[in-house]
Amino acid sequence: MKPFTDTLACRSRKHCGTCRDLVGGRAWRESLGRLLALPGDATDFPCPHGLPWNPSAVQLAAAGAMASAEQAIRAELAKARFAVCLACPRSMDAGFACELHPKCCLGSDRARPGYSCPDSPPRWGPGIDSPLH
Repeated sequence: MKPFTDTLACRSRKHCGTCRDLVGGRAWRESLGRLLALPGDATDFPCPHGLPWNPSAVQLAAAGAMASAEQAIRAELAKARFAVCLACPRSMDAGFACELHPKCCLGSDRARPGYSCPDSPPRWGPGIDSPLH
């Protein structure tokens, strides 16, 4: 199963109020557990973004602001990496695939700070260009 923490639902932090409501959000977290892998396989798991149980409105607003900033950085990161791919001799399909990664998801992988170019040595990735990793 896909980890919940890898989903846009978690990364966007739009559901933090429900997720971090220890008692009121338990049914919601249980429903997630039927479809996704929860951290530690526990319904009452620690927040991957560091929010406490029953956070204040200020803490939720700060989490939302951080998510917006991270999304903007990811978008810029994906654009920069796409430019590298376009200039790469292994590029295929106008930069949307490469000889080493012909699957269609390379575009979404480029936006992931922890993902590296499949070339050796990598042309982009953690330690090369990623401010979030």
